[in-house]
Amino acid sequence: MTTRKIILFSSIMLLFTSCNKLDVVGIIKGQSPTVEERFKQSMEYNAQNPIPDIIASRDDYSIFVCADLHAEKADRWIEPFGEQVVADETTEPFGLCLGDLVFCTGVQGVVWDAFQPLRDDGYNLFMAIGNHDLYFNEWKEFAKYWHTTAYSFRVVTPLAGTDLYITFDSAEGTLGVSQLEWLRNQLKEAYSQDYRHIILFTHTHFFKRDISQANTSNYNAEETVELLTMFAQYGVDYVLTGHDHYYEHTEYRGVDYYTLNAMSEYDEHASYYRMTLSDNLTLEEIRLDEHLTYT
Repeated sequence: MTTRKIILFSSIMLLFTSCNKLDVVGIIKGQSPTVEERFKQSMEYNAQNPIPDIIASRDDYSIFVCADLHAEKADRWIEPFGEQVVADETTEPFGLCLGDLVFCTGVQGVVWDAFQPLRDDGYNLFMAIGNHDLYFNEWKEFAKYWHTTAYSFRVVTPLAGTDLYITFDSAEGTLGVSQLEWLRNQLKEAYSQDYRHIILFTHTHFFKRDISQANTSNYNAEETVELLTMFAQYGVDYVLTGHDHYYEHTEYRGVDYYTLNAMSEYDEHASYYRMTLSDNLTLEEIRLDEHLTYT
C-alpha cells in the first residue's frame, strides 16, 4: 500500500471513529464482553427476576413487533410509534423489539426515555440485542437498561392454550457453547409440554435475499445447520428476526422464519408490525410515515 493510500485510509478511519460510525478498535478486538460472559450475566439476572406469565385477553391476540431502530440522537419514530401502539386498544400491552436499538454509543438512555410513555401505559417491552448494541462497548449501557439477552416467558390465552416466547443473543452471529446448550434444553422442555405455539425472536436472521449486511454477524454454516435442525426437531413454530432491514418469509422444515423491515431513524418509510397469533401467525406492516401523514 502506498503512503498516499495509507494516509487516505487512516483519515477515513479517523473520521468514522470521531463520529462513532465505525468501531475501529472493535474490529480488531471486541470491546464488549463475549457472548459467554453476556449469557452468564443474563442468567444471573434472570434467576433474581423471573418473568411472570402474561394473561392474554383473547385467544387470537395481537402484539406489536419492531426491529432495527438504529437511534443515533433522538429517534424520530419512537414517539409516533408509541402513540399509535397505545391508541390501538385491540393489542395486548406487550411487544417485541428485535435488536439494533442504537446506531452508536451513548444512545441507549435516549431510547429508554423515548419508550417511557409506553411503560407508563403498562406495556412490557421485550428486547433482543443486536450487533449495533455491542459496538463501542455498548453492552454496559444495554445491560444497564434492558438487563438480559436470553430469557423466556409464557402468554396464557383464555381457551386456546399457552404460547412460549424465547429470545437469545445472536448479536455476534454465534450463540456460544453455554447459550446453545441452554436453548437446546429450553426447547427440549417446551417440546414435552402442550404449548399452542413456540415463538423465537432474536436479531440475526437465518435466511436473506440480498447482501445488504455482507458478513456482519452472520452465523457460520455449521451453527446455522445445527440451529435450524434443532428448531425443526423440537417443534418451533415461528422465528422472528431483524438485521437485514428487508421483509422476508421463509418456510423450512415446518418452521416459519420472518425477517422484518426496519424502524430505522434513517428510513423515510420506517415500519413496525402488528402480529396476531391464533391458529397461525399473521403480520400486518404499519408504515409510520403514512400514520404521520394522515393524523
